[in-house]
Amino acid sequence: MKQQDGLPIASPVEEIGNTSSDTASGVEGRPSLEQLWQKFSMKLGTADAVHASLREGILSGVLQPGERLAEERFARMFEVSRTPIHEAIVRLASEHLAVRLGRRGFVVRRVAESDVQKLYLVRSMLDGLAASIAAKTALPSEITHLRWINEQMATAPDVFTQHAYSAQWHEALIQISKNEILIRFQTEMLDLVRTFGHFTFAQSGRLEILRREHEEIIDAIAQRNSYLAEQLARAHIEDARKFRLSIMRAESTDEEEK
Repeated sequence: MKQQDGLPIASPVEEIGNTSSDTASGVEGRPSLEQLWQKFSMKLGTADAVHASLREGILSGVLQPGERLAEERFARMFEVSRTPIHEAIVRLASEHLAVRLGRRGFVVRRVAESDVQKLYLVRSMLDGLAASIAAKTALPSEITHLRWINEQMATAPDVFTQHAYSAQWHEALIQISKNEILIRFQTEMLDLVRTFGHFTFAQSGRLEILRREHEEIIDAIAQRNSYLAEQLARAHIEDARKFRLSIMRAESTDEEEK
């Protein structure tokens, strides 16, 4: 655990535990399912640890959209009975992270373009509101904290850690509001965004664009310009929506041409 201006900061990598290159997905730094199980089984009871491991596996992209959630496989991997595995998968379905597909059983839910459109519309409003509130209420230490996270994102060694710091930056922005309802809604939004996959940081120049947009929002907050902070935050999310959709459409075209 690190300290920044009196604020405790856990690095995204420290929170996850040891990481390794995920050759199946091509995302360097992403933890394996076994590593996630090792982390959560040390803290939680069996049922909750199984659910947390599979949930984080889906959110981090270890378990890919459309991938079958085979109870036998996970029971062997985690060395537990199939009962907590089945219960965890049913919970994932209730959280809209998994769906039942006939005889295939449960699979990781695929994300449609309409899902991205709907979520980013709501997220732009939530982030805009959070930035507006931050411009009115943020403490100097909280503004410094935002800048620190942004710099960590810009210098992180791999795309998984860059993505984790970006999520941490948005979480920190929301936390400044001290509004429990806003925090809860935005946390749900960030989890859903993670199910979309597509580590956009791997795209040339994208990381620098995100760092600069974050910095502009921070500057507006530091200047106590709530209107500008809100507009910049909403534009930031709108830009992310367009970029993510462009990747999804390009991938869809590639699949059709194969």
